[in-house]
Amino acid sequence: MTLPLAAGTDRVETFWGNASPATTDPRVVPVPITIPPWTQEARAVDVATIKILLVEDNVSIRDMVSRRLAKRGFAVVTAGDGDEACRLAVAEHPDVVLMDLHLPVLDGLEATRRLKSAAETRDMPVIALTADAMAGDHEKAMEAGCDSYETKPIDLPLLLDKIEALLQRKAHS
Repeated sequence: MTLPLAAGTDRVETFWGNASPATTDPRVVPVPITIPPWTQEARAVDVATIKILLVEDNVSIRDMVSRRLAKRGFAVVTAGDGDEACRLAVAEHPDVVLMDLHLPVLDGLEATRRLKSAAETRDMPVIALTADAMAGDHEKAMEAGCDSYETKPIDLPLLLDKIEALLQRKAHS
């Protein structure tokens, strides 16, 4: 990839993982460019085969997160409340559930309890998504049956690492 530089300089040729200046201008400093691990081909999980159920009542957040996941190759099914999430989990058989904890109709904690108590959905990994970061919130989510916990605003690289770790753990159990 070639990146243009400021006037008076030539260019920097970049390569995955490093960069080299193509100019003698002392103002040009090579900057390493690293591919984030969630975009590398060597990823342990083939995202093209992964279906995610995203449960979020805020339409803007649901749209943004689902687009970001779909852009990375995941199949994404969405639900806007806990009751719909339980029905879609049975109908769609997602590989992972991303569960907001504050939902209408049926909150995320109770929806997770129901998923974990039903034979057909008990093995689905559930990652709690919440703006709650107070003492005890993580414990409440884990007690309800969540397998992991991610606070909002969502750190996508961290979330992708958690998804991958849970899927690998599920594959080895």
